[in-house]
Amino acid sequence: MASKPDIRYINRYVSGTAAPKLVPQTTPQKKPRLPKPRTRTKQELLLRIDPVAIAGIAVAMVLLVLMIVGVSRLNARQAELSANTQYLEELQTENVELKDLYQSGYDLEEIERIALALGMVPKDTLVHETIQVTTPAPVEEPSRWENFWDFVAGLFA
Repeated sequence: MASKPDIRYINRYVSGTAAPKLVPQTTPQKKPRLPKPRTRTKQELLLRIDPVAIAGIAVAMVLLVLMIVGVSRLNARQAELSANTQYLEELQTENVELKDLYQSGYDLEEIERIALALGMVPKDTLVHETIQVTTPAPVEEPSRWENFWDFVAGLFA
């Protein structure tokens, strides 16, 4: 093999030097040899499944089921609420009817006559006495800042 220059940036003859003119040797260029296409085995043809994707799909399915259950429970509670509201309205109307029936069942004049016969006196005939009570002023508690300074003074005392 002919000697090749070690320095690659000199690839031509430079005039004015005593260096002999180098003749580049041409080597026949071989066609690059391409690798043979591999035949794939049965294992290589199998589809690879990402476990993180499977876990994500599973979590999404669980959340979908939980959402459906939550919506069904919400609908049941709303139906129960409307039934209870209707029942409350029925009870209120029944309460008004029963209150009217109760008030029509007694006579105030008869009750007053029975009370006077038992020895009760009217409220207007009683003597009213008013008593004044003074409450003592609340004791002021020291503030947090005063508590802090008392603590600091206690440390150095």
